[in-house]
Amino acid sequence: MPSRFTQPGEANGVPQPEEQHMEMTTVSPEEDTISLKDNMAAIQGVSGALKSKINLVITEVVLIRTDFQNVGARVKRAEGSLKKVKDDLATLKKQVYELKTTTASL
Repeated sequence: MPSRFTQPGEANGVPQPEEQHMEMTTVSPEEDTISLKDNMAAIQGVSGALKSKINLVITEVVLIRTDFQNVGARVKRAEGSLKKVKDDLATLKKQVYELKTTTASL
């Protein structure tokens, strides 16, 4: 018994393909071989194009990775410079404090 949601031509709410009748045609072995050769040539052409595109993508990924490594190295250098500036600032603050205490005692 069909579901109340089932439309004609559907089984359990899923559309069913209509039956198609195909006529059988005969192809000569020569035509079939030519068709196969054409298809193989087309497949090889597409395969070569895909390989080329994949190689380009790999090259781009390597370049991007190199760029990120360079950025990482720059960030590390900047962090080192920032630490040095912080240390210099702490030393300067200490010297200012010592100068103030020395001046106050005079």
